[in-house]
Amino acid sequence: MTVFFMEEKTVTRLAVQKNDTTRVNVFLDGEFAFGISRMAGRKLRIGQKLVQSEIDRMLSEDEGEIIRRKALEMLGLRPMAESEMKKKLQEKGFDPERVEQAIEALKAHDLMDDQLFSAQWVENRQSLHPRSRRMIGYELRQKGVAEEIIHDSLQDVDDDQTAFDLAFRYSKRLVNLDWQTFRKRLGGYLARKGYGFETIDKITRRTWAEINESDENR
Repeated sequence: MTVFFMEEKTVTRLAVQKNDTTRVNVFLDGEFAFGISRMAGRKLRIGQKLVQSEIDRMLSEDEGEIIRRKALEMLGLRPMAESEMKKKLQEKGFDPERVEQAIEALKAHDLMDDQLFSAQWVENRQSLHPRSRRMIGYELRQKGVAEEIIHDSLQDVDDDQTAFDLAFRYSKRLVNLDWQTFRKRLGGYLARKGYGFETIDKITRRTWAEINESDENR
């Protein structure tokens, strides 16, 4: 937001906004001029004289404060990678340079960290929605996470183990099927989780052997 005045103006009134107590309406020479956050307008006083450069500085600081608040609001809903946050803020019409500054401020206060985001994403997937390393890596790339961070985060992901855990649980739906039908249905399920042919073939055979051995030992 830019407000242009050709000459010096006097602050005649400061009124807290009814719908947002964190913001203040500023009146100059008896007329409403602009709204601003309390943080950006903290030095304003009744009777204070303002010139254009001072107004521009406050409005710039105000936009930065708005961006930071919006970013924190978005982070409160769910974790976000840096690139995803930048994209969403810019889509809302915020100035790219100020968005960059807001992101850097969040990073400086450890409120945004792609390394931590990536590690949490992998942990969440492993515990709640298991899938292959390849699929998790693809998801993180879509979020804009750097390749080296993705690589580090996936170090401990064991495709064979996660695929077997998924397959063994899913196999409870496949009781009394013949081998060909079992292999087709379980293979399709694992493929949808992002596993490759070799892993699917190995884990399908292992699962078939496990459940049939269990049946024989009853």
